[in-house]
Amino acid sequence: MEIQQATAEPVAAETLEPPSPGARRLPAVLATVVLAAVVLASRLPFLGPGLGLHSDAGALLAAAHEIHHTGEYHPSRFPGYPVHEYALSYLVALGPTAINLATALCSVAAAVFLGLTLRTLAPKGHWALGALAFAMAPAVYASSTVIYDYVWAAALVLAGLYAALRGWDLVAGGLIGLATGCRLTSATMIAPLWLIVLARHSGGRRTLTGCLASGATMGIVAGACYSPLLVRYGLGFIRAYPDAISTAPTQVLRWLTIDLLGPVGFGAVLLGLAVQLVIRLRSRRRRSSGAAPTPTSPQADLARSGWITAAWALPALVYLGVFLAMPHRLEYLIPVVFLTILLLARHLERRLFAGVCLALILSPFLWVPTWRAPIRWNHLQRQQQAKFLQDVLQKAADSEGRTLVLSGRSDLLLLHAAQLYLWPNAGCEYHPQVVWRDGSPVVLQMDLRPRRSGGLVRIAHFRDRQSMKQAGQEGFKMAYLPTAREWYLKLGGFDLADLGARPFVGE
Repeated sequence: MEIQQATAEPVAAETLEPPSPGARRLPAVLATVVLAAVVLASRLPFLGPGLGLHSDAGALLAAAHEIHHTGEYHPSRFPGYPVHEYALSYLVALGPTAINLATALCSVAAAVFLGLTLRTLAPKGHWALGALAFAMAPAVYASSTVIYDYVWAAALVLAGLYAALRGWDLVAGGLIGLATGCRLTSATMIAPLWLIVLARHSGGRRTLTGCLASGATMGIVAGACYSPLLVRYGLGFIRAYPDAISTAPTQVLRWLTIDLLGPVGFGAVLLGLAVQLVIRLRSRRRRSSGAAPTPTSPQADLARSGWITAAWALPALVYLGVFLAMPHRLEYLIPVVFLTILLLARHLERRLFAGVCLALILSPFLWVPTWRAPIRWNHLQRQQQAKFLQDVLQKAADSEGRTLVLSGRSDLLLLHAAQLYLWPNAGCEYHPQVVWRDGSPVVLQMDLRPRRSGGLVRIAHFRDRQSMKQAGQEGFKMAYLPTAREWYLKLGGFDLADLGARPFVGE
């Protein structure tokens, strides 16, 4: 009887069948589908109104219209964003909701590829929570419902990084090349791609082959994307706008902290790092020299490789440096968000990482008062902007006589987009003067002729008093938009109200 018992145990062990690969993969597939559905559903209520708060929205729309109607490529602004601009040229005929929905779908792709990257490096970690935390970070959330290119580029970058982790070097290089075609700064992501290749192969000829293959593919794809700009401008398209209005240091600090991650999310990240530091210090004191070595696997070795930490930290520092040199848009920091989550997933304990992710997921909805919660506040601003643009166009349709309305350049672009595409007022005939200057569309002036009164409302941006004086001699009454009054006070040194101008719409 003892002999039978002795032989029964190994026989039973041999008959146990391991779970099939399909059975192991099914929960991950379901989690990925749920992740994509949640991210998309979170965007749907915020796809309107408008295409974005900044003048870049109007510039992108103007470039897309130019490509769609003439087939001729003009960038929305230097250095050009050809992949995004050409994509918009196909979407522009479908309406503004389709454009914003396309951006939302890109945010879904970005979250999914970030989740796959996290799962590749830590299968038992909270990879879906990490991906959702990125998608719900306030700066990412707000940018996912408008026309901008930031999330488009992020989706391609994250797809490229995941392909590199899987060993698909040519595919990874091509995706980083397309991301570069969306935003030129995405070219810096070739560095983490190469570091991933180095982590996979630990040096040697295979590392060199992988780096050369991915780098060459990235260069070819990016060069093809920028060929319209190379033909028209040579290398002169590689430029920025250093003359843009500077951002106050307090605003830069706010962007780097609570505007990027939300007050709750930023606080949770700081708290998580502090707790992890305490845990590390305590574990060092308790560590014994005779501890058994941790079992390893190729996947575990890759996840623990110092090159992977460098792959996330190095580009994060580069993006921070570029932002501090040109702090013009909060959205420049979106790559820093997913790189930070990758770093947190690597260095925080699982439960601590899950807690930080949950705080980031809730962050866009929490603040006091509730209407100042990040995503709600952004949506309110978009609603106010839509009302302002519609009020200007309606006032023009109801005007009599000849009126000159002084405007800032950004308002001209947004009004042009509103009348051309978003909320065209049928009470006016529209005659804009649009030129392409320094790689950007510039609306010199827009003439709105009210059909009812036969008058003329000319909205323009003048830099000197002489042009205003000449308009007065031509019989124009002078009015202004609120932003124009601020601009002339700051840069012109005089108040339009002192020249007899009156507000065109309420201030």
